[in-house]
Amino acid sequence: MKRLVLIMAISAYWCLSFCQQVEVTPYDGVSPRKGNVCYALPKTEVIVVAKAELTIRKPGPFRLYAERFLAIEDAIQSESYRWKLVSLDIETRAVADFSKQYLVKVNKDGFAGNLAFTPITEKTPIAESSDDTTIVFRMDYLEEEALVSTSVPKMAERAARQIYQIRETKTALITGDNSHQIDSKTLRMMIKQLDQKEMELVALFVGKEVTYTMSREYVYVPTADVARMIIGRISLSDGLVDADNLMGNPIYLNVSGDYLHSKDDKKDSKTRNKGFFYNVPGMATITVTDNKNIKSVKRIKMPQFGYTEWLNNVINTVILDSETGEIVSFSTENRKKH
Repeated sequence: MKRLVLIMAISAYWCLSFCQQVEVTPYDGVSPRKGNVCYALPKTEVIVVAKAELTIRKPGPFRLYAERFLAIEDAIQSESYRWKLVSLDIETRAVADFSKQYLVKVNKDGFAGNLAFTPITEKTPIAESSDDTTIVFRMDYLEEEALVSTSVPKMAERAARQIYQIRETKTALITGDNSHQIDSKTLRMMIKQLDQKEMELVALFVGKEVTYTMSREYVYVPTADVARMIIGRISLSDGLVDADNLMGNPIYLNVSGDYLHSKDDKKDSKTRNKGFFYNVPGMATITVTDNKNIKSVKRIKMPQFGYTEWLNNVINTVILDSETGEIVSFSTENRKKH
């Protein structure tokens, strides 16, 4: 929100032309503004979007009898929860650079014209997962004969018989080997209901496996190169966790910058306050990886790896990029556009 206040305030305010001259000076963020307007140039925030997948396996109550009654050999025998990292993505966001705040003062010796920023595209934050990870076995699908049994093996045996009966019924319906004429819509509905019932009954023997996903953002504002910085971790038991949680495996961030530095300027320093300040951004290569199978690389503009310049010409209109603070276009009295 601070970013919007500082960057967008100028966009809303200076879309109108100044009828007077203005003076722009660096602002310390503390001194009284005395009715003048302050704006800040942006810097780039790196957002690592990690996505993880949770697999839950839960054994069924009749797991010991899966092979005996249904000839199933790979039934789940123990409960397990396991997270794994499935993707890493890199996004960026412009935030206000409080070291680059400027105060616009109206006076007869300063800059004349108007200033606007390009519109800011707000990214929707990732919502926390609210998935219900509870696994339920539908014992209510068992027939009464199985439910009243006091022996688990007997219950399993009767459940297996019920499964075979359902399969026989479906075969009869599909082949038309029945004494009733059923329309196609009703037939599809009946088969769907039988499929659901069979699946739930078989799950009592083989168990259930479900998968859920979660995403998390890790945010970092680069000020210099970094190598193998641990920005977050993936834990087999807890999913995506903080970087200081040593129970998880690291997610590494690397930043390699191509820096730009201002050339020596011997111009009269008095001209420095005659125009609006803007960014000349450098570049950076961002790499994020788990050092195994997942890796993402992105090359982006990085205002904090560049330098700040100012306009000292007679300018009528200036448009700055809200994401980088660099000039998009400007016009002068003699030249409409540059």
